Amino acid sequence: MRARVRDTLPQDGRLGMARRISRQVFESLAQGDYALDDYLAIEDTQERDRAIAGTVERMLASLPQESRYNQLIGPFYDTPGLERWSGKTRQAIEKWRRARKVLSITTSTGRILYPSFQFGPKAELLPGLPGVIQTLTEQAPNPLTQARWLNTPTTRFNGHTAAELLRDGHIESVLAAARADAARLAG
Repeated sequence: MRARVRDTLPQDGRLGMARRISRQVFESLAQGDYALDDYLAIEDTQERDRAIAGTVERMLASLPQESRYNQLIGPFYDTPGLERWSGKTRQAIEKWRRARKVLSITTSTGRILYPSFQFGPKAELLPGLPGVIQTLTEQAPNPLTQARWLNTPTTRFNGHTAAELLRDGHIESVLAAARADAARLAG
């Protein structure tokens, strides 16, 4: 069984990663046009702390969730997390899912998870992803198989993943590979 990344880091690795993330958030808040004055306007210190805690909670909710599937294909968003991060409604996400424009994996407990690799930095789907999903679905309808195909480095793509190629705009190359591999994946 593969170890999770966080289990392979030295003890200070997680702390160091948290510090780097905190520093990036701090710098972005300090330089950006954010409503920090709204917090300063709250005179009651306890009320201000509650407002800040609510903001931090929403920020943390946007991070991908742990899952046993992380070891196979990386981190996931659950539906509420994807809603908060993307700004999309539950209905819009469900419409994507039913139209197979987005990969979703349903756990044995019925929880729906969305692999984070399929989204760009602004919660947009990778270019060409819906077409690739449709192509793979024709022969290999298992979303976990599709996710592994999309997010596993391969010599065909010079050590890159299909998702990385989509992100870089190589849609036709990935579609051609999906067509070639779909029948093999079904077996």
